[in-house]
Amino acid sequence: MQSIPASYVSPITVHNGLLRGCAFIKGVNTALVSLFIDGKIQATVSANLPIPDIYRDSLGVPVDFDCGFIVPLPMRVFDGAKHELTVRVGATDAINKNA
Repeated sequence: MQSIPASYVSPITVHNGLLRGCAFIKGVNTALVSLFIDGKIQATVSANLPIPDIYRDSLGVPVDFDCGFIVPLPMRVFDGAKHELTVRVGATDAINKNA
């Protein structure tokens, strides 16, 4: 079995208005994930949801290792204009500062 990486952020997907992914920092119980839209904080969520087996298998993490996250996107993101979405992962709320 491969060793678990020190930190990881999966490819981010958007489907049905939800931004999804998984993220962790080795040694941290639950990583925090912050979403910024056009440079402004939109949401911060805990990465503690079950993850798909494909991520679990490729990372070599235990079955009970939950590090998934889901962030509902506001309707303004789907207005046809370009928007910048940035995801930051950290161990504390410090990831929200200096955006």
